[in-house]
Amino acid sequence: MTSTPPPRYTPHYWRAPRPHVLSGIDSRSSDCGLLTLFFGSLAHASAHHWLNAGRTLVDKTYIQILWEAHQLSHEGKIAHDLASLLDSFIRETIQPQWDTLDDLSLEARHQLTIEWVNTLTKALFSDTTNQTAASWLLFYLLPQLPVMPITDTLELDYWKYHHPVWKRFAQQLPYLITPYLGSDYGSPHQRLMINTAVNAGDWWQRLCFTEAALTTGIN
Repeated sequence: MTSTPPPRYTPHYWRAPRPHVLSGIDSRSSDCGLLTLFFGSLAHASAHHWLNAGRTLVDKTYIQILWEAHQLSHEGKIAHDLASLLDSFIRETIQPQWDTLDDLSLEARHQLTIEWVNTLTKALFSDTTNQTAASWLLFYLLPQLPVMPITDTLELDYWKYHHPVWKRFAQQLPYLITPYLGSDYGSPHQRLMINTAVNAGDWWQRLCFTEAALTTGIN
């Protein structure tokens, strides 16, 4: 059976601030901005021996922007607490494997993605009831991994969600041909970093697929 082509993701939208976040004028709330804030923070930290002058590697303001952008549940935690808990997860889980992520097989990346969504959920919320938030967070933190953010409110267990959605994504991949416009957020160095990361994998295609799912519920 032929797959139904998903709606095309409007290219300029990835640069547009979300209208419901910070009066709709802060470009950090765009997908381009969020990827730069989160992945960019890890890339910067890795280049500086994971030191950040005593501050969390990902600023609490970035957490707040992401949570507002995707209307995620805080589960009673404030952004400062989430940033601190995320910092521990990054240092204990991501940092030791950062340099090897690009060398993993696709199967290993899938397995690690499922494991880390579960682990991060427990790290942030002490249980596994808010895997939606963890999946969105890892989507912007690690474009190297095949994270599929949860968009189905009826399926909140990531290990049940990942493979079926990835299968639908693979079927629709030939139709996900929306051109990538490139980053327009941050310094020239940050823009180059984001463009390199996006062009190296399928993060852009996953974004297009996910936005279509949010718009139409095809996921």
